[in-house]
Amino acid sequence: MSICAWANILQAHHNRNKPNWKQSDPAKWMDPNLGPWEIAKLFLPDLGGHADIKSADDMDITGILNVMYWCNQFTIPQPLIDEVREIRNNSWVHVPCLELTDADKKVAFDAIENLLQDPNVAHDPDAQQALKEIGNLKCVSDLHSMEARVLADFKEVIGKELSNVNVDLARLKEESARNNEEQSHLKQQQEVLTKQLSELNRQRKHEDSKSWLSLLGNLAGNVKGLRKRDAVLWLMLLLLCHCYVVLDHSYDRDGE
Repeated sequence: MSICAWANILQAHHNRNKPNWKQSDPAKWMDPNLGPWEIAKLFLPDLGGHADIKSADDMDITGILNVMYWCNQFTIPQPLIDEVREIRNNSWVHVPCLELTDADKKVAFDAIENLLQDPNVAHDPDAQQALKEIGNLKCVSDLHSMEARVLADFKEVIGKELSNVNVDLARLKEESARNNEEQSHLKQQQEVLTKQLSELNRQRKHEDSKSWLSLLGNLAGNVKGLRKRDAVLWLMLLLLCHCYVVLDHSYDRDGE
């Protein structure tokens, strides 16, 4: 390597002067088609064996970002590249849950847009197309986020309504049980009062019959001590009282 001019030049283009020699084939460096991509392997981490890279389509975003970061032929500010790398590694790939929060999505989109808008790449048609796609993706993401928020709010409202309904149902069941208990108690009281009223009516009839019997007995006892003429007068008086009770008011009006 100390006598190879190509090796010295390529090593000087590496930001740490440590190209990954083992995964690049020097025999292909002069190839007009494969040479640039074979040289690009010098600025990539260990790919495991001899990776077949013939175009940018054969590289993932990590490989492209590494070439741009470690090769000083690119004059893009390293913090812009490093920020996209960090977003890719820490917020997207190497996480247990493949989801981004709204805050993480905003940071990721901003980082990618800042890189694509850098003057060193902003003139490139592919970078411009990627920037448009990022803008469309942001709109879709914002729409999905809004739908997710609306759905979450709706679920929360429905949950509260269901909770209130369950409370109302529990209260209605409790009131229904209490009403049934009160109705049963009132029915028992009604039955008791009905029995008591029936007993009072029976006792009243019994007392009335006893009163008439007692009155008749008293009259009978008094008749014994009266003279015949007085007895006749008493009997006539009782007869007149009986007639007065039997005759109704309509009979009296007919006689007027």
